[in-house]
Amino acid sequence: AVERHPDCAHLHHLHGKMLRARNQGVAAERAYRAALALAPPPDLLTRVCADLAAVTADAGERLDLLRRAVGT
Repeated sequence: AVERHPDCAHLHHLHGKMLRARNQGVAAERAYRAALALAPPPDLLTRVCADLAAVTADAGERLDLLRRAVGT
């Protein structure tokens, strides 16, 4: 579905969740970043930031993403 609708942030987010469930963290991170790059609506932005924070190895970025998720 992502290939057919590459401009849909929701699909990238769901793809990332599926990849994460399969323990494919690096691929999940790419999918979450693709979702963020599409400037998702606020409710999805919060979820993508939280999910990306869960898979990124960069502690500083993790903190920034969590702050962005809660709007601070």
